[in-house]
Amino acid sequence: MVQTRVRIRFSKQGDLRLISHRDLLRTFERLFRRAAIDVRQSEGFHPKPRMNFASPLALGIAGLDEVLEVDLVDFISPDELLETLNRHTVPGLSFHAVEMLDHTRKAQAHSLCYAAALPESDVEQIASSAAALMARPTCVVRREHDDRAVDIRPLIEDLRVEGTVLQMKLLVSDQIGVRARDVLEELGLGDLELTGLVTRTAVELK
Repeated sequence: MVQTRVRIRFSKQGDLRLISHRDLLRTFERLFRRAAIDVRQSEGFHPKPRMNFASPLALGIAGLDEVLEVDLVDFISPDELLETLNRHTVPGLSFHAVEMLDHTRKAQAHSLCYAAALPESDVEQIASSAAALMARPTCVVRREHDDRAVDIRPLIEDLRVEGTVLQMKLLVSDQIGVRARDVLEELGLGDLELTGLVTRTAVELK
């Protein structure tokens, strides 16, 4: 059996930003079936499609440059795969690039970039708060599931306001998890995620 691993760059926008990561996975499963693209399955009693997202996207956030890796049973050229996926896709899901991989290790995200549109009346205050956060040596947040205190400041690589847009770059760590929501809440913008004003603009790989 031939195994072809491909890396797919895609965007998730519109109403599709309101579905969970698990529902997005099901959407991809249906899409590959509809497009007659045979995805290799895992072994065991409950086989699953061999798909790997570099970084799952939080509910409510749109993504402009997301990364999915898939193991295919049969070879298909990048151009043909890209055209086929876009022809069978659903509203809100579009595909930009396909790359053939010559290795089997899974993609790992190095950093995640976000942009959030701000009300013009709040720009000055938020810019000041962002600068103050970047000047702090620590930024401790508590995780809801176990009430654990986590210092996320080392993972906030960039945080600034450009025009009326908050730009954010977060590093990815195996030891400490940081979410866009953590930073937004520190700035008093915790409700911004579900408004459609927050977009992940890039997933940079290691």
